[in-house]
Amino acid sequence: MTKAITTLLLVAVVAALSAADWDSAPEAARLVVAESRAAAISGKKPPAPPAPDIPVGQAAPDFALQNVSGRSGRTTLKEFRGRVVLLDFWSTLCGPCQAATPTMAMLHEKYGKQGLVVIGIDVQEPFAKVKEYVREHQVPYRVLLDADARVSEKYGIAAIPAFFIIDAQGAIAWRRTALRAEEMEEQIQKALHVAP
Repeated sequence: MTKAITTLLLVAVVAALSAADWDSAPEAARLVVAESRAAAISGKKPPAPPAPDIPVGQAAPDFALQNVSGRSGRTTLKEFRGRVVLLDFWSTLCGPCQAATPTMAMLHEKYGKQGLVVIGIDVQEPFAKVKEYVREHQVPYRVLLDADARVSEKYGIAAIPAFFIIDAQGAIAWRRTALRAEEMEEQIQKALHVAP
């Protein structure tokens, strides 16, 4: 009985939240409401609120993550200081994430020789599953595994796919949730000081 009442209360709170002006709500807030609805229906615990955004211009948090593609071992962000880095937080279970893979591959091929490093960071999936995806889709760029989502938390990831451009000095130059390929390419050109 208590579980049913808790679920009903949660549904009422979510309904009240969703009755607000949905279109003007921030994307992260809409995601939390949608996840809360799903949690209420399934009886699972609702998600924690997203971590605060890291502002553009702030130093990008360093990390050391297991490499799924190419060489074994761990890869750190600081290895690429002096180069522009495009981070793609994703999952094999996410349709929009999978749809972004060809764009990430194109950007890797097009701008790699000009100093761009593309890094896909898979969030909380088994190593073998991610490795299989990388092999099947012939992902040409580096893919790392954020098995415990600690790096995702450091970056304030509330939804995937999420993209960050880190400039050559190690600061966040641009960030977005959802793929906007044309805008992303313009920002990469700007960070690399390359004419369109």
